[in-house]
Amino acid sequence: MTDQPSPLAVFAADAHCFGCGPANPEGLHIDVRRVGEHAVEATYTVPPHYCGATGVVHGGIQATVLDEVMGKAAQTALPDGDARRIVTAEIALRFRRSAPTGRPLVVRAHVARIEGSNVFIEAALCDESGDELTTATARWKILDRLRTDP
Repeated sequence: MTDQPSPLAVFAADAHCFGCGPANPEGLHIDVRRVGEHAVEATYTVPPHYCGATGVVHGGIQATVLDEVMGKAAQTALPDGDARRIVTAEIALRFRRSAPTGRPLVVRAHVARIEGSNVFIEAALCDESGDELTTATARWKILDRLRTDP
């Protein structure tokens, strides 16, 4: 592993992804980087218009941010160049403390285990000091090879 985390590639098929896609003008544009063999991290500042209560990140947006970063962690379970899609099969969140809008939040996710075509992920949304605000677990499913036809 190098000293600097390397960014995970955005796959062409995912260019319009709401979470990470660079070609989605309405998307979140979350930049996820690899920080270990099966671990990823992102720093993201949620804009105020994604609030639930004033100054607090809406729970659905927190779920989306965690889901996106967990998806990138799940992708690390595939060998480089593997052309299969991974999708969320189950996700569970625990909201521990309010997550503030307009301040950098850190999302960390790692592969907890792999069982056949199931990839189990653990993640946390943290404030700048590293305190966990929301935690999540998920099961991702590895599907068959991607179709290249429309």
